[in-house]
Amino acid sequence: MRGRGRRSVVAIVVTLAGCAPATPSGSDPPARIEPSAVAVATPSPTFALGQFPDFPTGVLPGSIAEALQAELDARIEAGTFSGVTAAVVVADRGSWTGAAGSAGGISLTPDSRTPTHSVGKTIVTAQILRLAEDGMLDLDDLASEHLPPELGWYDANGATIRQVLGMRSGIPNVPGAEDNYYPAEEAQTAVEVFRMLPEPTVPPGDAPEYSDLNFVLLGTVIEHVTGRPLDAVLRSDVLDDPALGLDPIMRKQFNRDLITHLQGEGRTVFYSSHLLYEVEPVADEVAILDQGRIVRQADTESLRRDVKQLIVSREAFAAVDGQLAVLDVRNDGDKMVVAIERAESATERLGREGVEFRVVDLNLDEIFEAYVVGKRSEPSSPTESIPELEPTA
Repeated sequence: MRGRGRRSVVAIVVTLAGCAPATPSGSDPPARIEPSAVAVATPSPTFALGQFPDFPTGVLPGSIAEALQAELDARIEAGTFSGVTAAVVVADRGSWTGAAGSAGGISLTPDSRTPTHSVGKTIVTAQILRLAEDGMLDLDDLASEHLPPELGWYDANGATIRQVLGMRSGIPNVPGAEDNYYPAEEAQTAVEVFRMLPEPTVPPGDAPEYSDLNFVLLGTVIEHVTGRPLDAVLRSDVLDDPALGLDPIMRKQFNRDLITHLQGEGRTVFYSSHLLYEVEPVADEVAILDQGRIVRQADTESLRRDVKQLIVSREAFAAVDGQLAVLDVRNDGDKMVVAIERAESATERLGREGVEFRVVDLNLDEIFEAYVVGKRSEPSSPTESIPELEPTA
């Protein structure tokens, strides 16, 4: 949540460096780290992608740990923060964690958990978009349609999920929320929070109005839709993606470098992803799962050779339908567009029978779609009625 003035710091990750932040005018200077305390902190080597060392198992020398803790204590004494937790990791040497001050009247320790505040908004947004991509919700659904039974009374001001994401829901903030910094153990439940809300004063869709409660609501939606705790969902679906936030070119380069490095060590890489266009260039073998069941497994090149799309006339398709291993079929005017398995033998048979057809190669995404959502039940007889798509506004 946003805040002004003197606040506790949720988390700080710092690195050893030969400089210090400027001292604000009128405040006490920070405690000085004596040269003898950091003499051993010589520059660490840099590591290329895929060559990162293991997380250090040891701790940083006591003199450095004492100097770092003194810095935290000095910041509390100077009134910079009311509470702070910090961690320092030197990849090839060791780590340190420390804390000073308090949050919500409770003294902080290195193990204290505090809310992630606005850092979490980006992650929750990414998770909502992933659920929309997977068809588990629609951004234009009413948010209230995806709330658990214990919040069945709350209508979310009639806002859609899209409006909640954009802070256009009209949902007000809890009074005093800007001062609401507290240990995670004291966090209120969603039901408790929403019972405290005043009545909305604006309808959804108006100008954006900042309210943290939009993202409390979205977190509750995520838990209800997935049936899992929010932290577990975010870890497995969003935070587990090491390439999150990279542009398309760098994502491809990251995947290639990662696979090349691991294969060089003789390891098998199990890659689970919804982004099949990323998997295709690096996967040697593919398994397609539908509702927890493997429906097809093959090496990538064999799969692309075996599954093709045929375009034939409706009359020709009616004559040969029973001879083809059809995965998906749809009509396109006077033609039928058919995704099939065992493409090589099928095309040889059609050629011998004098059937005119055109073969279209499919990418992995299209092959996946044919197996998982293929419409094999489309009518194949030219005398049967095939409904045409109706234009929409």
